[in-house]
Amino acid sequence: MNYSRALVRIAQQSRKLTTTSSCRASGQARIKELQKKFQVDDGQLVHVKGGTFDKLMYHGTLGLCVFAFCSCIYTIVDLSFPPKVPNE
Repeated sequence: MNYSRALVRIAQQSRKLTTTSSCRASGQARIKELQKKFQVDDGQLVHVKGGTFDKLMYHGTLGLCVFAFCSCIYTIVDLSFPPKVPNE
């Protein structure tokens, strides 16, 4: 029930958010400028050309991937060699 209410609310809000031709033209001009910025051959990787925030996001994601890989290897090794139970 809540899902249908949320869907109706989103549909009502989307009707309010109509764009005009001038808004579209300015958006297209901004996209063209971004395309020029990213297509310059300056030796940087594409996902780092956005600036400091992109570099931070790239290195943060890389760090999380390394952490997850090490965590997976640790879990596999830990489960491969269970502790020995002493016989009484």
